[in-house]
Parts: sequence; C-alpha cells; structure tokens
Amino acid sequence: MSRVWWVVSFVLVAMISVVGTASAATVSYISGNELWLSNPTGTQKKKLSGPAGDGRVWTEQAQADNGKIVAVRREPGKIVQLNSFTLFGPAGAVLQEGSLTHENGWTNYAYPVSLDLTDDGVAVYGFSNYNPTFPVWTFNRGTYVRTVEKPFILQPLEITDWEWPTLYRDRLVATQGQQIWLQSPGEGRPFAPEPDVGFLIVPDGYTINRTDVSANGKVIGLELNYNTIELYSVTGVPDVTPSGETIVNPGGCVLPTQGEASHITVSQDGKDIAWEDDRGVVSAGVPDFAGADPCNLTRQPVVLAANGKYPSIGNATLSTGGGGGGGGEGGGVAAPVPTVPAKVKAAGLKKGIWITVKVAKAGKVA
Repeated sequence: MSRVWWVVSFVLVAMISVVGTASAATVSYISGNELWLSNPTGTQKKKLSGPAGDGRVWTEQAQADNGKIVAVRREPGKIVQLNSFTLFGPAGAVLQEGSLTHENGWTNYAYPVSLDLTDDGVAVYGFSNYNPTFPVWTFNRGTYVRTVEKPFILQPLEITDWEWPTLYRDRLVATQGQQIWLQSPGEGRPFAPEPDVGFLIVPDGYTINRTDVSANGKVIGLELNYNTIELYSVTGVPDVTPSGETIVNPGGCVLPTQGEASHITVSQDGKDIAWEDDRGVVSAGVPDFAGADPCNLTRQPVVLAANGKYPSIGNATLSTGGGGGGGGEGGGVAAPVPTVPAKVKAAGLKKGIWITVKVAKAGKVA
C-alpha cells in the first residue's frame, strides 16, 4: 500500500538494525480502576495504585522519560473541571496531588484530550472547549502547559490551535491540520511559544490523532483516522526549519492491530512499543523496517492487560522478584515465531531448508 506521509526532507538510507529483545523500559497503564506497571514482555508487574477512591476512577495517565507518572481521576459522568491528578515518582512514591486547570471563558470543557509529562513535572494536555451559542457554536482547541510538581504554576499556558500534544524529550510536539511540528530547542520549553519547527506533513484525507517520538529520535508513531497506527524509522529530529536534516528511512509500515487502535507509545531507546486496541494494552518490539507491510515486529505482541487502557512507556522502577499475571489478566511470554522461506525450489528439498525460530528468551521451546 502507498505510504501516507510527506516529509520535510526524504532520502533513502540503509535500514536500521534492531535486535529482537525487550528494553529495560516500563509500561504504565490503567487496568480496571487501578494503575499498573509492567515490563514490555509482561513477565514482571507491579501495582502502582489501587482504586482512585471518593467515587472517582482513573481516566488518563502518562509517564515521563525518567519514570515519573501523572494520573488523572474524576467522577464518571462529571464535568472535566473536576479533574484531579496524582504525580508519582519513578519508585512509586506520591509526590504531589492537585487539580488540572484550564483557561476561563468557555461553557463546556473537554480535557485532557492527550497527555504527556516532562522529567521535571510539567504536563502538556490537549483541550477541546466550546460555547453552544445558537445558531453558531464556537470551538476552541489546543494545548495547555502547566506544572504538576512544585513549584506550582496553577494557571496553564494556552497554545491555541495546536492539538494532540506529546513530548520529544522536553520539546512539545503537536499537530495543526495535516502538519506535525515541534518546539525548537531553547530555554523555557515546553513553556515556550507555539511549535515552530516543521517535522512531517500528512496528505489530505487523513486525520492525525496523536504522535509519539522516541527520546533517542529514531522512531516515530502516528495515529491516523482514529483506527490506524503507522511506524517509521527516523534519522535526525530537526532543530530548525527548514532543517534539511529530517530523514524518514524506508520501511515504514502499518502496525498490525485489532479493532480501534490508539495511544501508541515508544520506548526511549526505540526498541519497544505499546498501544491500546480491542485486546486491551498490547506491547511488542518495534518493526524491523525491512519493507514488510503490515509491520514485521522484532518481538511478537503480548497482551499486558485484557481490560487495560492508556499505556505509556518510561523508566519507572519495577520491584525485584515480581512475576507475571495480574494487571488485568494479561502477561506472559510470546509464543515462538517461525520464519519460513517465501520460495523453496524442489532441488533444495533434498538438502533440507533453514527455518528460523524467534523466541522471547532462552530456555526450552515448547
């Protein structure tokens, strides 16, 4: 199938080599009304928090590169102005609690539409507010930026018209129309002016829902049309526009998901991914970017939580000696995956053929 991106600068380069082993990253997610952590293979898990309490439920969460986690809770069916948050440290200690805030002047508020967190406790979250004034409704969409770790800045910085915010390190990544932009390096980010560095352009006919760029700048995931995730190998995240430095390598592909897919998250070292689809929270290795479409993943998908949602990858601490299971009835090691040659000549059958079998870890293959 044809690819759905245009880029600031596109050149053909050698494919990157990815080893099919999981990184030391940690996937955080919501399962039922609890917060959980898991390693990418689902063999080690830890409950971060039980039910939200006070009639509230955990609704969204995000993990910083260094393992801090901000989790949002509210009463089902209540207005979002009652959003509360808890900030957890990398080892699970509660660092701060409070309420997410918004700019005044609107009748109805919807946030966080997207959520991410810097290492030093600055949250970026999308909003979609409106005034239902007959006969014309007025809408206001964009990004809020505010601290969730002391010292507090309670009133958020509003960046209008830049939607679906995520972070590349501490630089805001956001979309506007069919374009993906990010903030240039500099003091104050993500408390900085609107994104000013062009990254990618998506052709008409596609809706950008969200993006995620690995902290090492080598992998980007795109959510398109509310049901599709695509992954690309990237060389050189731009610092200025025009950059002439952004390279989207060949071999981009569509992630093999089930049903509606969302919340793509990429590990900091660009080795692991996690997302949410009809199975729950799913983790896998990144694609090999060798040209297969759908993606040929370097580690086969594992369901971490069958009722899970809102995954985010960072470096939170998992307790030693933990086991699989729990966390929404997910977990376990992926089954061995054989790779058979696409073409076999009859003469070759006399000598036999090589079949490669990929396993998650050393040991007896059942």
